[in-house]
Amino acid sequence: MHQQGGDGIVWFKRMRAQRAKRAIDDSEGRLSGLRLTPADLEPAKDALEIARDFFEVHQFSKALKAAQKAETLATALDARFHRYQEAEKTLRARVVSMRRLGLRTGDLESTLGTAEETVVSGLWENGILLPNYDEARALLERMERDGHAVEKKAMRASDEILRAEVAIESLASMAGPAGPWVFTDIAGSALEQSLQDATEELALGNADGAGEIAQDITTMALRLKAQSAAALESLEGMEAQLALLRAEGILTAPLEGQMRMARQALESGLIEPAAAMATRLRGEVASLDTVYREATRGLADAELL
Repeated sequence: MHQQGGDGIVWFKRMRAQRAKRAIDDSEGRLSGLRLTPADLEPAKDALEIARDFFEVHQFSKALKAAQKAETLATALDARFHRYQEAEKTLRARVVSMRRLGLRTGDLESTLGTAEETVVSGLWENGILLPNYDEARALLERMERDGHAVEKKAMRASDEILRAEVAIESLASMAGPAGPWVFTDIAGSALEQSLQDATEELALGNADGAGEIAQDITTMALRLKAQSAAALESLEGMEAQLALLRAEGILTAPLEGQMRMARQALESGLIEPAAAMATRLRGEVASLDTVYREATRGLADAELL
């Protein structure tokens, strides 16, 4: 009976030794498979060396745990490193993309160095100092998101600036006989200066401000264009109306002179003053027409009597 108990103990020790050896072999295989990874696997290698030491002194349970820890560490460190590496690549790509737009990337680039320092500083985990890949990755990802947000704002602002340019060009295309350069110089000079301000704000990284300026430019240019078209249509209508009154022998020269001034102002790019003058003249022409028609009806009534 005693012999059987001794045999059982021997068998149990042999099984523990085999399990520990298998775990060490598995860990060695895992580390061998990861030998080309750039990840820092020194903590896993140290754990494997500890497992070997325990095995040599027949502390198989401790050897088993150390070997399993080595394999787990190797797998975890490799996975963490690759996530960190992917975050680094993504941030570098964001830097390149932002540079193409002329955006500042100093903060993003400095974060790359900070992340490397974070990795090296390490992290204590279960009594083991490990490369701090996770915190470094989180830092890179956060900065990439910030960069992405800045780039999106910059692209929207750039689109707004482009729309503002088109609006100014559309406004300038309405130039009259005075020439497009005169029209642009007067009506568009302030808008073009604002456009330059928007471009400078974007270059300084103030995408929100640049976009707001560009939107205001577009709104103003479209409003001026609409005012110009409405004033021109009004003047043409009044000219036709005065021509009819003139044919009836009504004195229209004073109003016609003012209308010529309004048209010249409009064609020179003084849109808002010209539009205001056209509005005033429309009332005066309508009043003259009313007076003429009432007088005509009065004469007709008198003849009937």
